[in-house]
Amino acid sequence: DVIIETLAYQYTRKPPKKTRLRHNVVPCLCTIECDFLRPIAEGPDSANAAFRKDIEGWSRLTDQLYVWDYATAFRNFPCPFPNVGVLQKNLQFFRGHGVRDIFEQGAHETALASFPELEAWLMAKWMWNADRPMKPLLDEFFDGFYGKAAPFVRTYFEELHRGRLACGTRLGIWERVTSHALSDEFLGRADGLFRQALEAVRTEPPVYARNVRGTAFSVAYARFMRTQRQGVPLAWFRKEPPRKDRQTDPVALARSLQSVMGEVKRVRLAELSRYDEEERALIAKAAAGKTGEIRFPAPSAESAVIEEKDLGFCNDAALGGFVDDPQASNGRAYRAFGNHSKWCNVFFFQRIATDPGQRLQVRVRCRVKRRAGARGAAICAGLYDDRAARNVRSREIRTSEIPGDGYEWYDVGTIEPRDYHLFWISPGRFDAAKGPTVDELFIDCVEL
Repeated sequence: DVIIETLAYQYTRKPPKKTRLRHNVVPCLCTIECDFLRPIAEGPDSANAAFRKDIEGWSRLTDQLYVWDYATAFRNFPCPFPNVGVLQKNLQFFRGHGVRDIFEQGAHETALASFPELEAWLMAKWMWNADRPMKPLLDEFFDGFYGKAAPFVRTYFEELHRGRLACGTRLGIWERVTSHALSDEFLGRADGLFRQALEAVRTEPPVYARNVRGTAFSVAYARFMRTQRQGVPLAWFRKEPPRKDRQTDPVALARSLQSVMGEVKRVRLAELSRYDEEERALIAKAAAGKTGEIRFPAPSAESAVIEEKDLGFCNDAALGGFVDDPQASNGRAYRAFGNHSKWCNVFFFQRIATDPGQRLQVRVRCRVKRRAGARGAAICAGLYDDRAARNVRSREIRTSEIPGDGYEWYDVGTIEPRDYHLFWISPGRFDAAKGPTVDELFIDCVEL
């Protein structure tokens, strides 16, 4: 008379080939890898296809399944996260495959996420009856929660979902608020809609304005975090100064964020405490006016070198870290261990000031401590399109191409930079069976 629940999660999600389930053993499948922009039952996304195959296999083994589903952006809770369009179809899909119970994990730790109240409302209705039409539920919620501001917030809601679908990239639960899937222009329009929404309820009961400010926090947070990523240009190729009408005031944005955070009280910006603390500190520093004076470097007609201190290296000590290195151009380098093949450096070309149409050749200066007898890729590097989620250029530098133990320049490719392009580099492909290709990879600088 006891039910035993067991997680079918990531590496345990595939149904067993031989094991038979006792009547009281209930597998709980988790959707953590899925694309939450499109219904799981539809589309070519490989993670959704894999989940479909797994749940079909489990449903042949038992008539009672659980599902642990995800309904928020865990890396940045306030990140605009247009997943509402898939909630009902996914619940219907689960029901059709013998799912008896479901846990929808939303942003329960904070009141400042992307439409958390709306999602709770819809999921509560659809978990009782997954066939209730969406539009009447949306109408009832928006009218009741936002009052006279409802038309403006509804417009933002609809444009958010349409725009993200039109972008074409997948929506995972680790979506970054600085992702370029949503343009700066869209966020600017959204800010205008929320200003109109607040004006519409200026003389209404205060609860409506409070609800609008809570929902608008998502947009203000995205705009603020983008100012932090942009920062001072790392390299300057432009002939003209930056257009002032495109600048966003991080101080004003940070102060507006702090105001809402103080009003709402129950706030968490990320699931991981480290990210939550870092982003709170960013907001507090900017709100105090400690953003510093932006001093643009002198224009460079031909080339610029970005030193290791200005590159966004991974700060996980298990993967590597900064070291003194007399062979490096400035005596310092980033040492990446060979026990992984993760990106240990990323920088966005948003921080490279170029004029339209300019093309840049990218090369990186590295040295490798090779593992005796190992063959294969020693260095992997590329130029990545964050909007399309694919490499524009990539290169594997194999052990046979490494001339010695010293630093060498390696070409990565040519690119016409966009804000959503980035550079990345990692140690050679790590094979769990054969071990690392290299012991250490030392990264000195990047030249554009």
